[in-house]
Amino acid sequence: MDDRANLVSIKLIHTVIWITYVTIIFYVLYCGRADDITVYTGIAVGLVIGEGLILLLFRGSCPLTLMARQYSKRRAIYQSF
Repeated sequence: MDDRANLVSIKLIHTVIWITYVTIIFYVLYCGRADDITVYTGIAVGLVIGEGLILLLFRGSCPLTLMARQYSKRRAIYQSF
C-alpha cells in the first residue's frame, strides 16, 4: 500500500471508532436520563473510562493520529488528518 492508501485506511478506522464512542456516550446519557441503568450501561461507562485512560497514556493524542503522522507530510500538532 502507498502512503495515501494507508492514511485513508487509518482515517476510516478512526471515524468508525469515533462514531462508536459518540454513540456509547449518548447511550450512557440516555440511560441516566431514562433511569434505566443496566449491565450494558456499566460496560459503556467502562469503555469510556478506557478511552480516557488511552488518551491519558498517549498524552491527549489518539494513537491512530500518531500512526497517521507516519504517512503524512504535515507535522502540525493540531491537524485534521
